[in-house]
Amino acid sequence: LDQTFPLQLGTSGGNINDFSKGFCFGGTLGALVQEADGNQYILSNNHVLARTNRAAIGEDIIQPGLIDQSPACAKDTNDAVADLSGFIPILFKTKRTIPINTVDAAIAQVRQDRVDPTGSILDIGVISSEPSSPALNLAVKKSGRTSGLTTGTISAVNVTVDVSYGSGKTARFGNQILVTPG
Repeated sequence: LDQTFPLQLGTSGGNINDFSKGFCFGGTLGALVQEADGNQYILSNNHVLARTNRAAIGEDIIQPGLIDQSPACAKDTNDAVADLSGFIPILFKTKRTIPINTVDAAIAQVRQDRVDPTGSILDIGVISSEPSSPALNLAVKKSGRTSGLTTGTISAVNVTVDVSYGSGKTARFGNQILVTPG
Protein backbone atom coordinates (compact mmCIF):
# COMPACT_ATOMS: atom_id res chain seq x y z
CA LEU A 1 0.00 0.00 0.00
CA ASP A 2 2.85 2.41 0.78
CA GLN A 3 4.55 3.19 -2.55
CA THR A 4 7.90 4.70 -3.35
CA PHE A 5 7.94 8.05 -5.14
CA PRO A 6 6.99 8.86 -7.82
CA LEU A 7 3.87 6.82 -7.11
CA GLN A 8 1.33 5.31 -9.46
CA LEU A 9 -2.31 6.29 -9.05
CA GLY A 10 -5.23 3.94 -8.38
CA THR A 11 -3.75 3.57 -4.90
CA SER A 12 -4.56 4.35 -1.27
CA GLY A 13 -4.55 8.00 -0.35
CA GLY A 14 -6.54 10.82 1.16
CA ASN A 15 -6.63 13.98 3.18
CA ILE A 16 -4.23 14.05 6.15
CA ASN A 17 -7.01 15.51 8.32
CA ASP A 18 -9.68 12.91 7.47
CA PHE A 19 -10.24 11.84 11.05
CA SER A 20 -13.46 12.11 13.06
CA LYS A 21 -15.17 10.45 16.01
CA GLY A 22 -12.27 8.08 16.59
CA PHE A 23 -12.07 6.88 12.98
CA CYS A 24 -9.64 7.69 10.19
CA PHE A 25 -10.27 7.23 6.52
CA GLY A 26 -8.71 6.77 3.12
CA GLY A 27 -9.75 6.24 -0.46
CA THR A 28 -8.33 6.04 -3.95
CA LEU A 29 -6.07 8.58 -5.62
CA GLY A 30 -7.78 8.18 -8.98
CA ALA A 31 -6.18 9.73 -12.05
CA LEU A 32 -3.82 12.46 -13.20
CA VAL A 33 -5.21 15.53 -14.97
CA GLN A 34 -3.22 18.40 -16.42
CA GLU A 35 -3.87 22.04 -17.24
CA ALA A 36 -2.63 23.60 -20.49
CA ASP A 37 0.17 25.32 -18.51
CA GLY A 38 1.51 21.93 -17.40
CA ASN A 39 0.30 21.93 -13.77
CA GLN A 40 -0.69 18.40 -12.80
CA TYR A 41 -3.42 17.38 -10.36
CA ILE A 42 -4.67 14.20 -8.76
CA LEU A 43 -8.36 13.72 -9.52
CA SER A 44 -10.37 11.84 -6.93
CA ASN A 45 -13.59 12.17 -4.96
CA ASN A 46 -14.63 15.11 -2.77
CA HIS A 47 -15.22 12.59 0.03
CA VAL A 48 -11.61 11.34 -0.32
CA LEU A 49 -9.63 14.56 -0.86
CA ALA A 50 -11.93 17.26 0.57
CA ARG A 51 -13.35 15.38 3.57
CA THR A 52 -16.94 15.66 2.22
CA ASN A 53 -17.00 19.46 1.92
CA ARG A 54 -15.11 20.07 5.21
CA ALA A 55 -11.55 20.61 3.95
CA ALA A 56 -9.67 23.85 3.38
CA ILE A 57 -7.79 24.47 0.14
CA GLY A 58 -4.12 23.62 0.67
CA GLU A 59 -4.59 20.66 3.03
CA ASP A 60 -2.05 17.84 2.54
CA ILE A 61 -3.04 14.84 0.47
CA ILE A 62 -1.08 11.78 1.54
CA GLN A 63 -0.24 8.30 0.27
CA PRO A 64 -1.22 5.94 1.76
CA GLY A 65 -4.45 7.23 3.29
CA LEU A 66 -4.76 7.48 7.08
CA ILE A 67 -6.52 4.10 7.40
CA ASP A 68 -3.53 2.42 5.69
CA GLN A 69 -0.78 4.20 7.63
CA SER A 70 1.45 2.21 9.98
CA PRO A 71 0.31 2.61 12.66
CA ALA A 72 -3.22 3.31 11.41
CA CYS A 73 -4.29 6.95 11.58
CA ALA A 74 -0.70 8.28 11.90
CA LYS A 75 -0.44 11.73 10.31
CA ASP A 76 2.90 11.50 8.51
CA THR A 77 3.56 14.74 6.62
CA ASN A 78 6.45 12.99 4.83
CA ASP A 79 3.75 11.07 2.90
CA ALA A 80 2.29 14.25 1.37
CA VAL A 81 2.03 13.96 -2.42
CA ALA A 82 -0.27 16.88 -3.30
CA ASP A 83 -2.17 19.88 -1.95
CA LEU A 84 -5.95 20.15 -2.13
CA SER A 85 -6.69 22.67 -4.88
CA GLY A 86 -10.43 22.55 -5.44
CA PHE A 87 -13.62 20.53 -5.10
CA ILE A 88 -17.21 20.53 -6.22
CA PRO A 89 -19.40 20.75 -3.08
CA ILE A 90 -21.74 17.80 -2.55
CA LEU A 91 -25.33 18.92 -2.04
CA PHE A 92 -27.28 16.72 0.38
CA LYS A 93 -30.98 15.96 0.66
CA THR A 94 -32.93 17.94 3.23
CA LYS A 95 -36.54 17.70 4.34
CA ARG A 96 -37.48 20.30 1.72
CA THR A 97 -35.10 19.72 -1.19
CA ILE A 98 -33.48 16.94 -3.16
CA PRO A 99 -30.68 18.68 -5.10
CA ILE A 100 -29.11 16.86 -8.02
CA ASN A 101 -25.32 16.44 -8.07
CA THR A 102 -23.42 15.38 -11.16
CA VAL A 103 -20.02 14.59 -9.59
CA ASP A 104 -18.30 13.74 -6.31
CA ALA A 105 -14.97 15.27 -7.35
CA ALA A 106 -11.88 17.08 -6.09
CA ILE A 107 -8.39 17.86 -7.35
CA ALA A 108 -5.06 18.27 -5.60
CA GLN A 109 -1.98 19.85 -7.18
CA VAL A 110 0.86 17.34 -7.36
CA ARG A 111 4.04 18.07 -5.44
CA GLN A 112 7.28 17.83 -7.39
CA ASP A 113 8.55 14.26 -7.99
CA ARG A 114 5.76 12.67 -5.89
CA VAL A 115 3.50 11.27 -8.64
CA ASP A 116 4.42 9.49 -11.88
CA PRO A 117 4.10 12.34 -14.43
CA THR A 118 2.76 9.94 -17.08
CA GLY A 119 -0.33 9.31 -14.92
CA SER A 120 0.24 5.58 -14.78
CA ILE A 121 -2.48 3.75 -12.81
CA LEU A 122 -1.75 0.52 -10.90
CA ASP A 123 -2.63 -2.62 -12.93
CA ILE A 124 -3.76 -0.45 -15.88
CA GLY A 125 -0.78 1.66 -16.98
CA VAL A 126 -0.96 4.96 -18.84
CA ILE A 127 -4.44 5.83 -20.08
CA SER A 128 -5.43 7.75 -23.20
CA SER A 129 -5.86 11.50 -22.94
CA GLU A 130 -8.51 11.44 -25.68
CA PRO A 131 -12.05 12.01 -24.38
CA SER A 132 -14.56 9.23 -24.94
CA SER A 133 -18.33 9.30 -24.67
CA PRO A 134 -20.07 6.58 -22.67
CA ALA A 135 -21.82 3.96 -24.78
CA LEU A 136 -23.80 0.86 -23.92
CA ASN A 137 -21.67 -2.30 -23.71
CA LEU A 138 -18.42 -0.30 -23.69
CA ALA A 139 -15.75 -2.14 -21.66
CA VAL A 140 -14.33 -0.17 -18.71
CA LYS A 141 -11.88 -0.80 -15.87
CA LYS A 142 -10.63 0.91 -12.74
CA SER A 143 -8.02 0.40 -10.06
CA GLY A 144 -9.09 1.17 -6.52
CA ARG A 145 -7.70 1.14 -2.98
CA THR A 146 -10.14 -1.49 -1.73
CA SER A 147 -11.24 -3.29 -4.88
CA GLY A 148 -7.97 -3.44 -6.79
CA LEU A 149 -8.42 -3.87 -10.54
CA THR A 150 -12.05 -4.34 -11.59
CA THR A 151 -13.60 -4.56 -15.04
CA GLY A 152 -17.09 -4.20 -16.40
CA THR A 153 -19.31 -2.86 -19.14
CA ILE A 154 -21.55 0.19 -19.33
CA SER A 155 -25.10 -1.13 -18.99
CA ALA A 156 -27.01 2.18 -18.71
CA VAL A 157 -26.46 5.92 -19.15
CA ASN A 158 -28.27 8.92 -17.68
CA VAL A 159 -28.95 7.05 -14.42
CA THR A 160 -30.08 8.78 -11.21
CA VAL A 161 -28.87 7.24 -7.94
CA ASP A 162 -28.94 8.10 -4.23
CA VAL A 163 -25.68 7.63 -2.31
CA SER A 164 -25.46 7.41 1.48
CA TYR A 165 -22.49 9.21 3.04
CA GLY A 166 -23.17 8.03 6.60
CA SER A 167 -24.52 10.03 9.52
CA GLY A 168 -27.89 10.11 7.78
CA LYS A 169 -26.57 12.16 4.84
CA THR A 170 -27.75 11.18 1.37
CA ALA A 171 -26.88 12.80 -1.94
CA ARG A 172 -28.66 12.30 -5.25
CA PHE A 173 -26.58 12.08 -8.41
CA GLY A 174 -28.01 12.49 -11.92
CA ASN A 175 -26.65 11.81 -15.40
CA GLN A 176 -24.57 8.89 -14.11
CA ILE A 177 -23.24 5.77 -15.86
CA LEU A 178 -24.17 2.28 -14.59
CA VAL A 179 -21.40 -0.30 -14.89
CA THR A 180 -22.14 -4.02 -14.65
CA PRO A 181 -19.20 -6.09 -13.32
CA GLY A 182 -17.62 -8.67 -15.53
